[in-house]
Amino acid sequence: TTTYEVDLWNKLDSIEQAAELDLKASRYDVETAAMTLASQVTTLWFSIIEQYAQLGLLMEQLEVAETYQELAELRFSQGLASALDVYQQRQQVVATRAKIPLVEARLKINQHQLAVLLAQPPNAVILSTKDVLPDIEPIPVDGLLVHLLERRPDIKAGRERVAAADLRVAAAADEQLAVLRLTGRAGYQNSEAGDLFDLWYASVSATVQHTLADGGLRT
Repeated sequence: TTTYEVDLWNKLDSIEQAAELDLKASRYDVETAAMTLASQVTTLWFSIIEQYAQLGLLMEQLEVAETYQELAELRFSQGLASALDVYQQRQQVVATRAKIPLVEARLKINQHQLAVLLAQPPNAVILSTKDVLPDIEPIPVDGLLVHLLERRPDIKAGRERVAAADLRVAAAADEQLAVLRLTGRAGYQNSEAGDLFDLWYASVSATVQHTLADGGLRT
């Protein structure tokens, strides 16, 4: 038995087009995920280079602060500086030294996060301290901002899903209209119990169905 529904109102065509738009939206979702991953990797890379730069700057500041502390203590021993000067310089050394573990902790966290995004074990991705931030290229001129937004895959995916929803609304509206179905049957049968050969038969029938009440499912 084979049943074929005649697409009188383009209902089936609307459903098929909606499925195709959903497929396109899913492809745009994949592109969005790839862009998001690339953005996160880039952000973490910049952050790691920044932490390295801050760590190097703190080490230089600590070295200078310790030198000033030695000079302050020497001047104090010679009566050329007060105890307050020595105390303040020691406080400066302690404050600078306390910032170093915080930067090192952020550096390690960023390295672990980058390793996870790159599907690597922890501590597998360690950038060199010689890496520096690249020069920022000029922003490309590409017309109006709206043109750039139209190229975003997430916006394209949303647009395709809206179009698919419109087609499904049209298909749901067509469900309230009459449906024409053709049913075909084919097979073999015996004309009489004593026949030695089977007879092939085929029949085609058409039915028209119309939904009178559906409990408000299609409204």
